[in-house]
Amino acid sequence: MTKPKAGVQRAAPKTAKKRAKRAKAVAKTKQVKTAGEAAQAVMADVAADLTEALEERTTEARTLNIKNALFVAEYLLDLNATRAAIRAGYSAKTAGAIGHELLKKPEIADAIEEAMAARAQRLNISQDDVIRELSRMAFFDPARIAGQPMSGPEDIALLPEDIRRSIIGWGWDKAGNFTLKLAPKTPALQLIGQHLGIFKQEIDLNLKGAVAGALEKARRRVNADATAGAARGA
Repeated sequence: MTKPKAGVQRAAPKTAKKRAKRAKAVAKTKQVKTAGEAAQAVMADVAADLTEALEERTTEARTLNIKNALFVAEYLLDLNATRAAIRAGYSAKTAGAIGHELLKKPEIADAIEEAMAARAQRLNISQDDVIRELSRMAFFDPARIAGQPMSGPEDIALLPEDIRRSIIGWGWDKAGNFTLKLAPKTPALQLIGQHLGIFKQEIDLNLKGAVAGALEKARRRVNADATAGAARGA
């Protein structure tokens, strides 16, 4: 009987290891063929997570691509389209224009609207609640504080509710006197005016006036040119 050569016996373990490695590689290839597919799978999971984070998962929200879903999620943080576009991965140089364009896309606008409506419902906040709070900050009477001695934060509870809601901070001055910081009236008034359409109307009227003035100047210029041309022809 022929004995196997020693060299073959030594190579056998190495061959077995190679076969084992190859089997593992094949198994991995069956699961994920390429690194690119693995990355795509991860990004798909991220997109799904982001879509689920949009409060209410509407049909429009589910059709968003990864960057659009990121933009919606970021926009809901501070309602600033430029900053949301930057945080979503768009170039800072073009974020302003891109953010503006993204807000005009129906699927993005619908996703934002649905998410904000769901948030308001979840928090039980209505437009009336917001306007009422703004009204407190815009129309409070400081004289209602003057009659109440204030020596510390505990005295705030003695003030009327609408005055308390207009307070945004407190502290002590250099002399050690307790002071209150009240909400500025102008921003609250501007927001109320925008909600009621007061300032929009003013802007429209100004634009109409500006357009009318520009048309009148153009008309005069045309008439002047026509008169000058007629004079040269004569």
